[in-house]
Amino acid sequence: HIEDIGKVLRDYQALTRKKIFLASDADARIIDSVRKFVDFKMISDSKIGRKVVESKNMELISVIEQALCVQGEKFMGTSYSTWTTTVWMLRSQRFEREEERIHGYLDLLSANIS
Repeated sequence: HIEDIGKVLRDYQALTRKKIFLASDADARIIDSVRKFVDFKMISDSKIGRKVVESKNMELISVIEQALCVQGEKFMGTSYSTWTTTVWMLRSQRFEREEERIHGYLDLLSANIS
């Protein structure tokens, strides 16, 4: 549920005081719903990012988003996602300790909300 994802992200941000970058191909309606819960940035929030999004080249957008996720301090992916697996593999080359590669699975964390 969108509310659960929003709450997990909001709680994580409150706990860590970190900025969040969200890589998602969800439609604007879903993104707007999540923004009601938490402040985050997306590729389309920058001038150059908007140009890339306007090109509608989804492969380019995905590669840029993966590169940003690889460089981030923490990464929360979604389980059963080949996209997440690619980021994890790239992060494994950057970080030595396993707990720094993926901080958790967003869908599993939100499923455990009481």
